Amino acid sequence: MKKQLTLAMIILTSLFFATSGLAADSQSLQQRIDVLERQLNDLQKQLNGQRDIESNVQRLSGHKRDLERNREHLQKQEKQLEESHSNQEQLSHFSKCLKLLGEHISIGGLVEVEVGFAEDYDGNDESDITLATMALDIDIDLHKYVKAHILLLWEEDDTEPVDLDEAYILLGNTEYFPLYIQAGKLYVPFGNFESNMISDPLTLELGEVRESAVVLGLDFNGIYTGAYAFNGDINENGDDDEIKCFGINAGYAFENEGFSFDVGAGWINNIADSEDLTDALPGDIKDYVAGVTAHAIFSWQGLTLIGEYLGATDNFELSELDFK
Repeated sequence: MKKQLTLAMIILTSLFFATSGLAADSQSLQQRIDVLERQLNDLQKQLNGQRDIESNVQRLSGHKRDLERNREHLQKQEKQLEESHSNQEQLSHFSKCLKLLGEHISIGGLVEVEVGFAEDYDGNDESDITLATMALDIDIDLHKYVKAHILLLWEEDDTEPVDLDEAYILLGNTEYFPLYIQAGKLYVPFGNFESNMISDPLTLELGEVRESAVVLGLDFNGIYTGAYAFNGDINENGDDDEIKCFGINAGYAFENEGFSFDVGAGWINNIADSEDLTDALPGDIKDYVAGVTAHAIFSWQGLTLIGEYLGATDNFELSELDFK
């Protein structure tokens, strides 16, 4: 009986210590589980943080792309603004150039259209429409005392194509100083040829001289005078082709309210160089024939009286003229 009790005590003691060991092991295992759970939670947090970082990286990448697009857009806008500014500068420069040209260059023109009806002695009718004159006039103020003048002229059946009618340089300004020099292709100051008619006066047809010439003139308080020289198209037989043609003119002009007049006279040593006489002469002539002209123009209250004389001081040789 004692042996049985002793054995039971031993078994109970063994069970007690075994149970105590299992409890201790269970507690240790729970602690490990708790540690593992904390580690797992930490890892989960790290993983979540990593995901947040990746999400942030993606968002930053998107922002970066947006910034790149905005930067490119801004660069394009900046380039457009620079081009616009450059265009504005060019337009401003062009506008200044136009303004400068407008201050120094003046352009004028003339267009004349003629409509004519006629009937001859046999009763035949004729009619026509003609662009009689088209002229483009350009004046350039290079300096206070330097000017240039260009005149382009087109006359149907006469100056086709366009003819350079005048082109000269004017040195001087009679508003400030009476003397001036004119050089180039011009109409020399021989004759006045004033007219209010549709057709040109006969004095112009016979005496107008257009040459490359030099004119020294004076214009002071209504008094005007000039001397000129040029190399004409018609020479004396046997003479060299030199500057031997010259002439002078003088006159006085006055004007006030309601009344004006202009009287003057001129002389040229070779009237054969006038436009029409040059065409009528076959070539050189024996001797130069001088020409003279005088004019008077009076105007009062809208009424104008014009008188002009032009003629040669001697006769041409009959054999020298194409028309007889």
